[in-house]
Amino acid sequence: MAVDEAVSNVIRHGYGGAMTRPIRIVCRRRGKAFEVEVWDRGQEFNPFEQPVPPPGDLRRGGRGLFLIRSLVDEGEYMREDGWNRVRLRKRLPVTEGRH
Repeated sequence: MAVDEAVSNVIRHGYGGAMTRPIRIVCRRRGKAFEVEVWDRGQEFNPFEQPVPPPGDLRRGGRGLFLIRSLVDEGEYMREDGWNRVRLRKRLPVTEGRH
């Protein structure tokens, strides 16, 4: 759900609804966490520095950043060679008998 929100925000806000612009998605397991990176060429935008409306402020739109921050354990933003990169990290649950 967090990745869906991040990609939707890129299309809606970063690309003004243009669905033909490039989006790169990289998924990997890093130790005991799962990571997804979403890369886009929209305007520079750090979602982790933006104010988030309080949960009780119900309105159409504006919930994406709240959802992303609520669903992942760590988030990181970088601007690199004209690309925005948002890294979302979720720790994997510990399962007995598996290391």
